[in-house]
Amino acid sequence: MAPADGGPSENLNLEIIDFIQNLGSCWRCAIRFTRERKPEAYQRKLVEFKLEPEEKLLKASPCVICLGLVQDHFIKEVFIDEVCQQVLKFDCDSATFSCMVSLPVAIMLREQAVWFLLTEKFPDLLSKNLKIDYVTSLKDVWKFVFTEALEKKLNKQLEHSSSPFQIHISILYKDEISECGALVDICPEKFKHRYNRTRVYREGIFTRNAAQSVLSGLSAEDFQKYYTLKLPNVSAHYGPVQCSHNSIHIAGRYQKFSRKLCQTPWLIEGEKHMDTSIQELICKHLEPFFKTQSVKFSASGREDVDVRTLGRGRPFAIELTDPHRTIFTQDQITQLQNVINNSTDAIQIRDLQAVTKEQLSVLKQGEEEKTKIYRALCVTLDGSTPTEEDLAKINDITELVLMQKTPLRVLHRRPLAVRPRTVHEMKATLLDDRPGHFILRLKTQAGTYIKEFVHGDFNRTVPNLCILLGRAIDIVALDVDAVELDWPPVIAIQT
Repeated sequence: MAPADGGPSENLNLEIIDFIQNLGSCWRCAIRFTRERKPEAYQRKLVEFKLEPEEKLLKASPCVICLGLVQDHFIKEVFIDEVCQQVLKFDCDSATFSCMVSLPVAIMLREQAVWFLLTEKFPDLLSKNLKIDYVTSLKDVWKFVFTEALEKKLNKQLEHSSSPFQIHISILYKDEISECGALVDICPEKFKHRYNRTRVYREGIFTRNAAQSVLSGLSAEDFQKYYTLKLPNVSAHYGPVQCSHNSIHIAGRYQKFSRKLCQTPWLIEGEKHMDTSIQELICKHLEPFFKTQSVKFSASGREDVDVRTLGRGRPFAIELTDPHRTIFTQDQITQLQNVINNSTDAIQIRDLQAVTKEQLSVLKQGEEEKTKIYRALCVTLDGSTPTEEDLAKINDITELVLMQKTPLRVLHRRPLAVRPRTVHEMKATLLDDRPGHFILRLKTQAGTYIKEFVHGDFNRTVPNLCILLGRAIDIVALDVDAVELDWPPVIAIQT
């Protein structure tokens, strides 16, 4: 085996391997301490290395370092079968996976103990500048040994860090707590408060970060006062396997035709106030398709329940968390869009498509930067009809800056503040067949409260239409005609 750059010579490798094996180590852990990085070195015993003595195999003691995790005598195919069965139950169609292994903290202590013994044994050959991270990671070796079997049984390809499908395997050790007691002896102030804060330290009192902070910079003499390396009584074993997949993000635009429909579920003290919502009308079809049970709905602003959204609709995005179906085509998404549109008269959606997480920033930026076009049916409260001269006064106004105090109707859920908002332009048109009524079309900055601009909200919005026309005005109906945000991209074929 060729030594790694800056590593010890081949002769030293053999000496190190022999020394560590005599401590009770398996051959894979022994060559880890020579900084061997080649995967093939761990997949079979190399002829130039000394094989494990027969009596060690007969004794069948778990490796003094890895607790049997990568030790031939303790590696059983049934373990990998159990892991794979749990993964297959997740039923994810991803073609790739990444694998994370959580090791007992006791292994860190055992590695540190062997490292100190090794540097004491070879003080002239191993530089004092070398640290424990010189040793090849046990997690990497585990992957070297088991990757091929996992790929074959799962019918998926391993991608070490880039796969959206993650498998987390926990390795447990029965004597973890008793062995890690040495950490408390070494640094009692680090752990004494943890025993009373189990809700905070849900991963356990002894975490890898806590152990690392205690062991970092610790001398061999101080370490060996509290910890003595001993052969383990039991081997490590596989615990729970957790699977997850990165979220899938779906975007589109919706039109809302009902004046009795909220955007997201309206809950009052945990109970639904309305039968359904835009989110539910869309997501009840997305959830079974993507095999997910959790969604997060967001949109470029929101309209009131009694406000319609027309034109090309309002941009929205849905995060599908932990989906099990991850392979799909745009044609399938378009078919899903058609199913949604055929299921209700309350909404219609368009341009449904998958987007990346990074693309969602456009939706967020649009909440502040976009403009919206409204159409409001207004009425004078005294029944009088505004003259053409009255309407001409407001039709000539552009870039009108409003100072809007938080409306009374939303004060229970929004903080009290005065927000400047701009009406870029507006135009009023009388309705000949409805005395006292007129249509007001406005182009405004995002976040403008149109209803309050019309009726004034007890002059919490100034100026307002009542001030501009010199009479009391109220709003009968409101439509959003356009949300001027060119996102997501238009899908060429709409069926």
